Amino acid sequence: MSRSLIFIKPSMPAREPGVPSREWRLSDVGRAQCLPRAERFTLYQPVVVAARTSSVVVIVANSLCRFISVMAWMVSAA
Repeated sequence: MSRSLIFIKPSMPAREPGVPSREWRLSDVGRAQCLPRAERFTLYQPVVVAARTSSVVVIVANSLCRFISVMAWMVSAA
């Protein structure tokens, strides 16, 4: 069995002037991109997903994990 480390670029955020990027929400386009990404991701048969704790990344990771039925681990950058 081979193992892979796959990095997924976050989906398009809804940029908000005056709000730190780690607090941005996911845009409508970003939400629409989640399902096609999750469908492609299933080809790799992941067993765990680790993600940063920024708001957009958490939304994308949770959407992906719900679709493929695996746990998401949120990792705080120190």
